[in-house]
Amino acid sequence: MIKLLFKGNVQGVGFRATTLSFGEKLNLTLTATNLPNGDVEVIIEKASSDQISKLIENLKQSFLIISVSENY
Repeated sequence: MIKLLFKGNVQGVGFRATTLSFGEKLNLTLTATNLPNGDVEVIIEKASSDQISKLIENLKQSFLIISVSENY
C-alpha cells in the first residue's frame, strides 16, 4: 500500500474525482479522501513507481499542487 498526501488547491475543485479517473486509466485501485486540514490523502493498493509518477504528473498538470508526500 502506498499513501500520498497532496497539498495545495486540491479540495472543492474535482481533485478526488479526477484522481480516481486517472487511477482507473493507469489500472490502479485507489481511494482519495479529503482531510480536515484541506489536504487530500490518496491510498493506492499496488503500483509501480512508473504508475505513481504518471499519476502525480497528470494531477500536477491539472491542479495547483504545492507538494506531494509519499508514505508520510
